[in-house]
Parts: sequence; structure tokens; C-alpha cells
Amino acid sequence: MKSEQSAATLPENNIDMIPIGLLVSHPDNPRKDLGDLTELAENIRANGVLQNLTVVPAPDSDWNRYAPMNQIDAPHFRVVIGHRRLAAARLAGLTELPCVIAEKMTPEEQIAVMLSENIQRQALTPYEEAKGFQQLQIDFGKSPKEIAELAGFHETTVRSRLKLAELDGKKVEKGLRRGATLYDFEELNKLESPEAREECLEAIGTNNFKNKLKEAKEEADFKRRFAQWEELTRSFAVALNERPESKFLPGGACVYLTGDPPFQVDYHATFSRYTRDADVKMPEDAESVKYYCYVGDGEIRLYKEHIVDEEAEAARRLEAEKTAEWNARGDRIKAISRRHYELRRDFVKDYGAAKSHAAVIIRDASNLILRFFIGGRTREYYRCPDVRGLFREFFDTEIDDDAKAIRTLHAMYSQYPEKTLLIMTFWMAENGGQSYFKQGYNSATHRYESWYKNNSTLDQIYYLLEELGYQISDEERQFQRGEHPLFDEEPVREDG
Repeated sequence: MKSEQSAATLPENNIDMIPIGLLVSHPDNPRKDLGDLTELAENIRANGVLQNLTVVPAPDSDWNRYAPMNQIDAPHFRVVIGHRRLAAARLAGLTELPCVIAEKMTPEEQIAVMLSENIQRQALTPYEEAKGFQQLQIDFGKSPKEIAELAGFHETTVRSRLKLAELDGKKVEKGLRRGATLYDFEELNKLESPEAREECLEAIGTNNFKNKLKEAKEEADFKRRFAQWEELTRSFAVALNERPESKFLPGGACVYLTGDPPFQVDYHATFSRYTRDADVKMPEDAESVKYYCYVGDGEIRLYKEHIVDEEAEAARRLEAEKTAEWNARGDRIKAISRRHYELRRDFVKDYGAAKSHAAVIIRDASNLILRFFIGGRTREYYRCPDVRGLFREFFDTEIDDDAKAIRTLHAMYSQYPEKTLLIMTFWMAENGGQSYFKQGYNSATHRYESWYKNNSTLDQIYYLLEELGYQISDEERQFQRGEHPLFDEEPVREDG
């Protein structure tokens, strides 16, 4: 049994020398890793503990494995400030430590004090801060505003950390060790899908993170658009439970058979992630012609009732559907290639123009500009909307005429020569849509296909950006090497 003397009866704020066996680490200390204690223990062994620990009376349930048998029944104390000193003092062989007993400190105040103390010493990782805030919220019902006031943080910081606490702790710490920033985690938490957040969390801090994040955002945007398309098509088209199957009739006409008994429908259109918003609309003849829709596999297929005397038109529609199916692969390649271009473009837009990179920029920029002019594309770059966009985002002003564009260029070059040269070089090299694919009709398979195309200019763009710090993703590397599974095998063409 515990001693009848209660710890709560000890005078508050007195400095007491408390046996080290009666001091226990606070179980809610947000700092889990105390680090290397060797040097601190040697200092304590030589000079003693020069700064008091702050402790609170421990509940009766606390048990201390360091307490000798003759002290088991004595009142114990939880350390609020001084966890490293306590651990180092044990290594140094001390038997008692100077402590200030704070009897009236509430449990939530204890957590807030430990958070504040560790943060001032820069001893906590952002995730440890996050878990401390989460404990104040869950265990003590504190709102983000109350936590901010209690711990001395901005409310926005508290809310951001609480979102961080929802993620897998081991993966967060791993990402931080790999160099992930708090901004990366804030961008990650904007994703609504838990699955997308988990997938991007696996890549955070690596060269694949930005590509994964952009892909997840594109997927979320597509799902929102897809829901709108589905609502629109169901408003005028009859929903089909199964996707119609194509069948050639005598004479080459094609129809689609579905239902029991089967009936004929004609293919009209496909709406997928690669369809533009402007293309998704109700057909003009929807009030006079019956339409059907099948929703599945990330696309909406629209059919219309078959007109018996339109066999030739039905055959044309079959060819259109078959072409659409094979074009989908090409459209996907284009979309991925566009995303990779935007990653490169964003890197150039946000580049800080470090003086240390001037030689790299000037050297490779000269090479790329030479390629541009040798290619014969000599129209003035400042007339291009995409280049105007790069200037506008850099200056945050509107460029509404060519004369102003020239003045802007001169102003940029005078003040930021490396940045200007990088923007000019990037656009002139990318202009015309640099990519690693070509598309064409394969007479052997009777379909349009996408083949890998070596592109030394785009290789040089990546080489330049990587020297400036750009992290190329694995998917971009697959495109660069022609190893992406979406590429078709290019047919062997016979001479003559």
C-alpha cells in the first residue's frame, strides 16, 4: 500500500531534493526520442544538475522500476520539464535531483508545458507536435483555438498539425527524414480521398511525390466532372445494366445488341477522363431520338436507337467507336506527357535564380536556343500566350500588347538575367509540344497506335532542369527511355 502521506500535501514551488527512484517520466511527453545522453550524463557527473526539474504528484497507479524496495510506498512524481536530465542523471549514478513541485497544474496544462518546453528547445518533430495537439483535442476536448492559446501557437498552425496527426506516424517521420516539408504535407492533406493520401504519403520526400500528387489531384478533379456528366446523361438517356457488344451484320453493317430480347443501338460517343468539358452536352436530337447510356470502367458510353435504313451510317459509327477506343491510349499518353510538361514548367516558374547556377543556365540555354533556331521556328516568342503566361506569373501583371511584352522582357533581363534566360530557353525548347511519343495508323493491326520517339531536345531540357534541382519521377524516366507500358511496339516497315 502507498504511504498515508499524500504527495499533494507537499508545499508547491519549493525546491526539494527528491530521490531519483521516485521520479517517473511523464507518459504524455510528446518527445519520444531523448537522443544521445552520453555527453549530458558526463557533464552531470562532473558538475551535478544545475537546473531544477519541474514535477507534479503522480497518480497512485504509477510504478517506477527504478525505485528501491524501501521507497516503493513513498509518493512518486511525474516529470513535466527535465526528461533528458532525469535519464542522464540515472546514467551518471545520481541518487536525488532538485525539483520544483507544481501541485496545481492540470493534465492539459502539463501537456501544454511539455509541448512549449520541447518546441523552445527545437526538440520535437512536427509529427510529435501534432500528436500532442491531438491529445489535447481528444482527451481534454480542447478546440483548435483553445489549444493555440494554451500552447502559444497560431490557430492555423494547430489546425495544420491536427491534420498531420491523422496520417500514419511512421510514414510521416520517414517522409520528414527524406526531406519532405510541412508544405508538402499541407498539399497532401488537401486530397479528399484517403486512398490517394495514402499513396502519395508513400512517395512524400522522394522524386515521385509531385508527380503522384498532381496525378491524384487530376483524378479527384475527374471524379467531380464524371459525376456531373453522369447526372447529365441520365437526364436524357436510358441507363443500360451491361455494356453493349458489337456485332457485324451481313453487308458489313454494325449494330450493338443488348437486353433480352436483344435490340439494336448505335454507338454515339464516349465520355472519359480525356474528354473536354465543352464536349459533354445533351445531343440536339435527344427529344426526338431515344438515347441509352452505359456507365462503367471510368467512362460513359452513349448510344442511340438504331435506324434500320442507316446501315452505312452504323458501320461508320462502329469505325468511330473502334477508333475512339484505340485513341484512348494515345489520349492517355498525351495527358501524362502534358502533366510531365507542367511539372517541368512549374519548376521553371518557381526557380529562385540562384547565382551559383548562372554558368549552368547560360551553357545549356545557349545549346537549347541554338537547337530552336536551327529548327527554323523563328517567330517572336513574346507573341506566344504560353510565354506570356510565364512572364505574367513571374511579375503578377497582365501583358496586353507586344510593346509591353518587350518592355517586360528588357526589365526582366536587366534585373534577373539568369531567370529570363531560363524562361526563354525553356519555352523555345518546349514550344511545339516536346514529347517522347508519336502516333500513327498501323496498317497491320488496322488501328491508330502510339509509339516511343527518341527526343534529344527534351533529354537536354531534363538534363538542364535536373542540374538545377528538378527531381524527375520514375514515370517521366519511363517515358524518356521508352519503357512505359502504354507505348505500342512500332511495326517494322519493309523497304519499298
